[in-house]
Amino acid sequence: MALFCGAICVLLESKVELHGHVFQFGMIASIPICAGLGWAYNDMSVGIEIIIFPLVSLLIHYMIRISRIGDTYGLK
Repeated sequence: MALFCGAICVLLESKVELHGHVFQFGMIASIPICAGLGWAYNDMSVGIEIIIFPLVSLLIHYMIRISRIGDTYGLK
């Protein structure tokens, strides 16, 4: 859920005109959530996971935004 925070937030938003802003908010919110997830996966110590998880989340959000197929949540 942390990696797809923007898409999940869009699914919960009922107003179509707000989907772009909600997706952006979810993408930004996923960064500290994924950093915390990386912290937890590294046994509560600093490691490369704290950097990799937020980068993977940003990559997933970017791929959703530029997707040519399926629902892109009004981002185009």
